[in-house]
Amino acid sequence: MGGVDSKEDPCQKSACAIQKCLAANNYHQEACVSYVQALMRCCERNAARSNLCEPLLANPPPLSTPNPHPAK
Repeated sequence: MGGVDSKEDPCQKSACAIQKCLAANNYHQEACVSYVQALMRCCERNAARSNLCEPLLANPPPLSTPNPHPAK
């Protein structure tokens, strides 16, 4: 991997936003598709500088369209 300190990882905030979204939405992945897309864009721009990106870009998650009415 790139050996980047997580404090300096340019995609760390995006990854944390996914976790926060999932927790807030009872882990319904469909509610957080836009956050995953944002992380993918970050990884496309910063793959060489982010430890998070190598496994994600090697095996991208299937993205469904966001549910306009997520379960509460």
